[in-house]
Amino acid sequence: MNLIIIDSCTNSCPYCFAEKEMSKHRANTMSIETFEKVLRKIRATPYPVSVNVLGGEPLLHPQLGKMIEQLEVENNVSDYTILSGGVVKQNSFDFFSPNSRKISFLFNVNQKKDYRTEQSYNLVHDNIGRLIDRGFKVSLGFNIYQMDFNAQEIIEYCTTYGVSALRLAVAKPTYGMENPNLLMPKQYRELSPKVADLIEMASACNVKVNVDCMLPKCFFNDADLSRVIKAQPGVLDGVFGKCGIALDVTPQEDVFRCFATEEMQKKKLDDFENFEEMTDFFTDLFDNSSKRPDIFSKCKDCKYAENQTCKGDCYANWKDLDVKESFSSMIENIYNWIEKKDFEKAYSHLKEIKQNVPAVSLLWAYYWLSCGDKVRARSYARNVIILTNDNELIDNAKSILDFVSSN
Repeated sequence: MNLIIIDSCTNSCPYCFAEKEMSKHRANTMSIETFEKVLRKIRATPYPVSVNVLGGEPLLHPQLGKMIEQLEVENNVSDYTILSGGVVKQNSFDFFSPNSRKISFLFNVNQKKDYRTEQSYNLVHDNIGRLIDRGFKVSLGFNIYQMDFNAQEIIEYCTTYGVSALRLAVAKPTYGMENPNLLMPKQYRELSPKVADLIEMASACNVKVNVDCMLPKCFFNDADLSRVIKAQPGVLDGVFGKCGIALDVTPQEDVFRCFATEEMQKKKLDDFENFEEMTDFFTDLFDNSSKRPDIFSKCKDCKYAENQTCKGDCYANWKDLDVKESFSSMIENIYNWIEKKDFEKAYSHLKEIKQNVPAVSLLWAYYWLSCGDKVRARSYARNVIILTNDNELIDNAKSILDFVSSN
């Protein structure tokens, strides 16, 4: 789970995938009330949850210290990572305790040329060095957005600080938003040998590369793929053709699958009981879709696209991606809210879906019956019988009518 606790940022990454979301809500910060609501959702999840704290620049949040204290004592938070650009005052890290077994830091680093000033560049590296000297677990992340990136410079960052893990990603856009600074999928084959070079260089320096954000199975040609597998077996496990869910929560309590897809489908934090429900919802909405990818022309004849073991590339690069919550899923969710007596949530969603549909009328009947309004329950149940020939729906409607008549 990614907690976006603040929209402000001190960095100026030319590839920023969060720019669109950040630009809408300048200087918004997640309230402690919202943060504690997130913790309640985590607490209600039937398994431990790993949390990423990010922004913007999370170190700018005025109540970050209080949030960290609560993450430390929350039993169902297995671990948490602070994702920072590092362009912050050195004393911003002073309140963190190296005695914590849960905390780690991931610094998103750029090449020197991509920082606004040399002072910003130096500040980032001073902060990385100071945290490592204090005994914290630190890893680095690098986003490739240009063909001529300097792999040697990035590997030297790792070796300078003795960092053994590098998160690597090819920068992706947000769906519907063009970013001329980014590489396009048609350039992947040209990029392939350069990425293979970086992975080989990392392996020679005992730096483990973790590829974040999916790559299509055709990203590497056979020769480069062989080099990658030989250098670091398993480096592409989990991302080669697949796209894992990030699950982002904003200060406005919006929940979406990831920044790349935030314009396609958003929900509210209150729509879910726990983290598991959020994950299941967005998995069904995106990842369980049977739609064939349309990134490359060869996707039409690709066996991996056919059997859905390759999604083509990041959803943000799909030409035609229309995801909507299924009608049956909406019906099931509303029924569950009524069962849990969360009538406010059930009512607000019932008003949003198509009316004069037998299944919806039956839900209204059940809703009003659960609320104790027998008159409205009877009216909607009768409407079901008028609208449909479906025996199951009619039987359920008659059961409601019988209950109303006998009580």
